[in-house]
Amino acid sequence: MGSFGDKRMHYNAFKHFREEERYEVGLASGRLASLLASQAFLFTGWAIIHGQTGTNSPKLVLITVPAVAFVICLVAFFAILVAVIVIRRWQWHGYRLVSEDQNADPPELMNFHLNRKPGDWYHMAGVDLFSLVISIAFMILWAIIFVHSIKIPVPQLTSPAKTQQAVGMP
Repeated sequence: MGSFGDKRMHYNAFKHFREEERYEVGLASGRLASLLASQAFLFTGWAIIHGQTGTNSPKLVLITVPAVAFVICLVAFFAILVAVIVIRRWQWHGYRLVSEDQNADPPELMNFHLNRKPGDWYHMAGVDLFSLVISIAFMILWAIIFVHSIKIPVPQLTSPAKTQQAVGMP
């Protein structure tokens, strides 16, 4: 770590690591927000089309929407997983730097609140697991909806004359 060449080596390196971590957290947050927004949009559209009972709801749309939504969830899951892994790596770099700094004379990072260690279980359960589990939950939901959509019978197109006879109109 001596490549920074100034007295504030640990501080500058830590600042760099922290900026990179914040950038990755921002990307992960954006990915999660995009996932939630896309799922709300797709589910609303699917529900509206599915709720049109008695009409000729296009079965292709009822099947395609869950399939597309499932793929979006799958892609989002891996994108969020990669972000979580990268964030953990940056946190380990920062933690290692803080540990090195404790042996420095004088320690530069001593006055900063840096007590949280990487792999903090509360943070991992509250943020990382939620972000990953929400995409898995949506994938399960869309798989169930897909199977349900396949089982929906396709309405038969009838002529206006047959519809009038079925209703009892002359």
